[in-house]
Amino acid sequence: ERDDVLRYWMEYFLPVLKSLEHQFINWNDKGKVVRGVAQVWAETGEQPIVLVTHDECTFHSNDGQTHQWVKEGSQPLHKTDLGKGIMLSGFLTLVTPLQALEIIEIGGDCWWNNEKLVNQVLNYVIPIFELQYPGCQALFLFDNAPSHAAQPTDALHAQAMNLGPGGETPIMRDSTNFAIDDFTIPSSLRGKPCGLKLLLQEWGLWHHGLRLKCLNLSSCNPNLPTGCCAWTLLSLQPDFQNQRSKLEEVINNQGHLALLYPKFHCELNWIEYYWCAAKWFTQKHCNYSLPAL
Repeated sequence: ERDDVLRYWMEYFLPVLKSLEHQFINWNDKGKVVRGVAQVWAETGEQPIVLVTHDECTFHSNDGQTHQWVKEGSQPLHKTDLGKGIMLSGFLTLVTPLQALEIIEIGGDCWWNNEKLVNQVLNYVIPIFELQYPGCQALFLFDNAPSHAAQPTDALHAQAMNLGPGGETPIMRDSTNFAIDDFTIPSSLRGKPCGLKLLLQEWGLWHHGLRLKCLNLSSCNPNLPTGCCAWTLLSLQPDFQNQRSKLEEVINNQGHLALLYPKFHCELNWIEYYWCAAKWFTQKHCNYSLPAL
């Protein structure tokens, strides 16, 4: 297991779930509520939480049954390619799907991306959740995929900064963990990226000989007291560590919670069982056309 994945497991993912566990609404294996809204409020005095997981899945028009009876010496007749397809973006609680599926046809210029997912969550999923579970807070769980973990355009991202001031680097949001004294900033640099060196000097973290980045990722050592490079040293500061994805920020701003599964562990996502059943159904009833799919 990669070190960064283990750290995320042990230092963030599991502690967050553990800290919220006492607020979870629970169902048994027959879908009956065993710990409901009223009970959670009575026991904790806090808002009940419903787990909502997400994933995408693709279906193809020619993805039918692969076994058939044929006469001896005959060749089976079936399509040789998967054909046209659709992609579904769906959300599932522990007992039922939210009726907020987004469906796009695969191919052409139509691509599923972070912007489309954020739009689905903001304009469809959250309103439907709040109607279905009034008074509850959602904890949305997403696979740790690049399209889900994409950060806002003004996110605090050390690797996007130059060592010196200016240059073609994105304008980032203000830091929240350190006081900003505008009088110390030259007028020529105000409103522009200040550079890693100046920023670390202001925070008392710069030392002579600190380089911008390590020669390769494998040589980075975040455990060094003085930092192995400027990128790593800055990325370990609280405000950079607390930077969340655009998806998480949008959900938090709506009064709900979001969490990414650990990387490379899609088996944790129980929606996989739902997609498996859907695949079985479409394969069994396949008639090799996109409209029927």
